[in-house]
Amino acid sequence: MTSTERESRRAFLQSAPVALAAIATPALACGTPEAVIARDPHPEWLHQWRKLTEAWNEALRGRAEETPASEAIWAERDRIEDKMAATPVRSIDGACAVLTWVLEESKGAFTYAGHEAALTHALAALEVVA
Repeated sequence: MTSTERESRRAFLQSAPVALAAIATPALACGTPEAVIARDPHPEWLHQWRKLTEAWNEALRGRAEETPASEAIWAERDRIEDKMAATPVRSIDGACAVLTWVLEESKGAFTYAGHEAALTHALAALEVVA
């Protein structure tokens, strides 16, 4: 082994921990600051949307028509849906939240044949990575 080869090998071994850390944390390897990923609002919006859906169903229980309270809940739910659709996803958890929202909201009614299964598979893959 020549001295140049030995130096190259040493340089490689010294840089290995940095390279492994970059591979282990793809967001950092891509140059995405952790703070940006931590601020993805989609998971919280999904939580709020679910609570509002539950509240709306409860407000209508036993009633044939909307009430001012149920209409206010629905309006807030619509506002959350608008934000979920318009805001770019910033993390895997955010992507999972958006896919979950689409699947829960559509329940097969708004998707073409095969879309629901495809979205379910994509969500399952993301949840493994998350």
